[in-house]
Amino acid sequence: MPVKPWETYRANLSIDLGKHHVPKTFLDKVAFITVKILRIPTDIFFQPKWYERLLVLTVQGVFFNAFFVLYLLSPKLAHRIVGYLEEEAIHSYTEYLRDIDDGKIENVPAPVIAIDYWRLLKDATLKDVITVIRADEAHHRDVNHFASDIHYEGKKLREAPAPLGYH
Repeated sequence: MPVKPWETYRANLSIDLGKHHVPKTFLDKVAFITVKILRIPTDIFFQPKWYERLLVLTVQGVFFNAFFVLYLLSPKLAHRIVGYLEEEAIHSYTEYLRDIDDGKIENVPAPVIAIDYWRLLKDATLKDVITVIRADEAHHRDVNHFASDIHYEGKKLREAPAPLGYH
C-alpha cells in the first residue's frame, strides 16, 4: 500500500529567532511602528471585562475594514505589516515556551486536536504544540516579508514564486 504524504509529514521546526526585517523605507517604518502601537492595548489589559471585550470586537471590526482598504491601496505595506505582526507572535510564543521551561506554565499533554492537526507524536506536550505553532508563525513572517519585497521590486507575486526551501 503506498504511503500518503500526510503520513510522513514532519513539521519544520527550524527558525531563526534572531531574524528580524529591519525597516529601511518609509513604508517599512510605518508598518513596524503600527505593529508596535497595536501591542500597547495588549500590554495594558490583562483581565478583560465585558466593555474591554466589546472594545476588542469593535477594534477588530475597524481593523478588518481598514486593512482591506490598505491592501487595495498598497499590498506591499499590507504584507509588511503582517510580517511584523508575525514577528510579534514569534516573540510571544518564545516567551510562552520560556514560561513552560521555567515551570510557570504546566507542560500538560497536548490536546488530541492539536496532535492530529500538527501531526505530532501521540505523547506530545503543550511545549511541542507551541513549538510547531511558533515555527508556523515564522514561516508566515518570512512569506509576508518576501511578498512585500516582491511588490517593492514592482512585480506581481505570481511572477516571482518563493525559492524552494524558502522559510
